[in-house]
Amino acid sequence: MAALLIVSILGAVFSADSTAIGQIMISRPIFCGPVIGLIIGDIETGLKIGMLMELIWITVVPMGVSLPPDSSVVTTIATYLAVIFPGNIPGNIPGNIPAGGQEHIVFYLLMAIPMGILFKKLDILHRKYNSYFVYKMEQKINEGKFGYINKAIYSSALFFILKGFIFLMVIILTASLVLPGIYRVIPGNIKDSMNLLFYILPAVGLGTAMTTFFFKKSRRLRNEKIK
Repeated sequence: MAALLIVSILGAVFSADSTAIGQIMISRPIFCGPVIGLIIGDIETGLKIGMLMELIWITVVPMGVSLPPDSSVVTTIATYLAVIFPGNIPGNIPGNIPAGGQEHIVFYLLMAIPMGILFKKLDILHRKYNSYFVYKMEQKINEGKFGYINKAIYSSALFFILKGFIFLMVIILTASLVLPGIYRVIPGNIKDSMNLLFYILPAVGLGTAMTTFFFKKSRRLRNEKIK
């Protein structure tokens, strides 16, 4: 439970960094994955998940009012579950554990991605209610109470972190009760496919990144010719 508390707090801070606080890049999966893994005793698994998420999400950047699914939340949930409930958990159906050893990482990562989408929707709802601080700040400024500005900023930041903490606690606890049981009964051939997918996903991520790079470059050259 202590590890879960620490992971949830860290995950909430990482998530808040993506748009609300700091934006010093600690929310990137390649950073938060290994950190979460280190906290719970398996930095290698955290690095693998962080690497996969970084390549998958490499072209996804929050800009303005556009909020993509939260990659740090996905990374935090997937890393915790993959470390605490590894592929050789007791109770697997005989013959269901393939030799690859990466299938549980892909399984928990795929299960965590919808949670990133859910957190995005919660974040959008939170931002609507966060406008309360803007309204209240305008009132206080008109009254000459400028000290409320700092209070509003810190309170808003605290709510961002608190929201992430509660979300991660609830989701990880629920997933810990449900997902390991589902994983146990997955047929071995599907697990083999998941193990193969572990090696395919980086290629897909790199392909997406290269496509985006060359598309932007060709568009820039085209615009220069038009000028």
